[in-house]
Amino acid sequence: HYHLWQAGLEHGDISVWNLMWDSDMQSGVLNGFDLAVLRDINTGKPVTADSGERYGTIPFMALELLSNKYYDGKLERQYRHDLESFIWVLTWLCLYGVDDDVQEQLNG
Repeated sequence: HYHLWQAGLEHGDISVWNLMWDSDMQSGVLNGFDLAVLRDINTGKPVTADSGERYGTIPFMALELLSNKYYDGKLERQYRHDLESFIWVLTWLCLYGVDDDVQEQLNG
């Protein structure tokens, strides 16, 4: 995730449903790049068409991104927001565990 962000690809929708487990490689896999934004690493401006819509899976979004400031376009998404989403995913998994539906998603 970090290397993708450094290359200008911002996932922006970290959730339990966008993470999988590759049992052969014994590593996690991030998927669901349909809402990702590609930015020029020099200018920070979007290279892909930006619809201006704010997106994310609400239970896993960073708290700051749930504010009116974000929805009004006055707050730019930062790397730390995706990191907070990973923490919310971990919290969700600790509280609710992994049921068959989520297990199927994680296994791809």
